[in-house]
Amino acid sequence: MNKRLGTNIQGYTPESLAHLSSYDWPGNIRELENILERAIVVCDEPLIQTKHLALPGFVDSYSFKAEHTLEHTLQEVEREIIQKTLISVQGNRVHAARMLGIHRSVLYKKLAKYNIK
Repeated sequence: MNKRLGTNIQGYTPESLAHLSSYDWPGNIRELENILERAIVVCDEPLIQTKHLALPGFVDSYSFKAEHTLEHTLQEVEREIIQKTLISVQGNRVHAARMLGIHRSVLYKKLAKYNIK
């Protein structure tokens, strides 16, 4: 995945492996691949940590600011993930949409909404 995504993730922490192991995995291997691909895209450290894993049903440790509403915080996170994904695929919007698991037209709407070029 590093080669395909143009990243240099060196591995994962024992805590992140335990986090992955504790998940029930109702899907197939594609679900695991998608989780790892997203983790690699958003990871800005050499090792994937639990905070990089977006497992369904698990609450992330994103720091919320008291003055921000839930909607505002979700938009900040969404914008950041879209930007990091676009960087990882060198701006290829079709590939970014595929990695994010959304239709290309939805990605274009979000790019306009967040004024991402």
